Amino acid sequence: MTPHSPGHDPVVGTTVRGLAELAVLLPFALGYDPGCSLVVVCLVDGRMDLVARFDLDPDASVATAMAPVVDVVGREIPDEVVILALGAPVGARPLHDHAAREAARVLRDAGVLVGAVAVVDGDHLHRLDRPGAPVPLPTPAEVPAVADHVAAGVHPRPTRAALEAAVEADERAVETGAAVPDEGRTAICEAWAQLLDRPVEAVPPQVLATAVAALVDPMVRDGLMLHLCPVGGEDPSCGGWRPAFSAAVPDRPWLGEDTAAERRLLLERLRSVAARTPDRWAAPVLTVLANTAWWVGDGTLAAVALARALRVDPGYRLAVLLDQLVSLGVRREAGRSRAA
Repeated sequence: MTPHSPGHDPVVGTTVRGLAELAVLLPFALGYDPGCSLVVVCLVDGRMDLVARFDLDPDASVATAMAPVVDVVGREIPDEVVILALGAPVGARPLHDHAAREAARVLRDAGVLVGAVAVVDGDHLHRLDRPGAPVPLPTPAEVPAVADHVAAGVHPRPTRAALEAAVEADERAVETGAAVPDEGRTAICEAWAQLLDRPVEAVPPQVLATAVAALVDPMVRDGLMLHLCPVGGEDPSCGGWRPAFSAAVPDRPWLGEDTAAERRLLLERLRSVAARTPDRWAAPVLTVLANTAWWVGDGTLAAVALARALRVDPGYRLAVLLDQLVSLGVRREAGRSRAA
């Protein structure tokens, strides 16, 4: 069993209605098909609050691979934890059955309340924690939370490697200058308004270049991040950039409850901008993407964006600090309290 780095994929705030729906929803919530893997899902008030995923490896210790998961789950204090072993060959489940049961044992030994434990092979779900016939999985169209993602034009990638490749510069990456001295605040904010409102393919290259180059200025970068991801209390002005972005992009559909599809669409828009940005100017854009992914609870996308940012600019300070938060499993809700 080989853990991904950082070893967990926070996917916050998605409502689930039963174990079979959860199995169908996971690829859309994670942004990629988890494949042959073991998934631990923390539930709070019927919502996914944290997802930890590991590749299944017959030669590795489940207990060892679960150690970092136990640490993170212990900090989260979920209502219950659900365990799913995914991608089992039809009729051949020994590896998956063993991994799911062993993961449940490790969590229970740590004092974690474990609910359902199940294995998915083909299009059926098999409960291990109680007897019963296999349950057929619903189609994606039958799962409301998935339908929201599809309606927003958001689909999971086939593998995590494909997600990693999707944040790399593609052949259409637009070259930019180190700064845009001829463009004023209004032009820069309007450029980002276009990029957040429509697919990058529909935005003129010069507009894209203006938006990307402007983020070299930390004030512009931080103003955009605070507009996308508001924090508690009074936001700093960032030299007037935060209110400027708020005026240019007044509607933020990704805020609020039950906005998983809108948040995923926002991340896809930012990812597409990063993919159109050449390496030498990419660190600020990738850091905005990573911060937004971390803020909405997508640890996987945050991690892969930061990996490219730190590869192209190892000393980019904000990326270094954010990478530490993501790697340690720290979330923006870390200080929240829950009613008993």
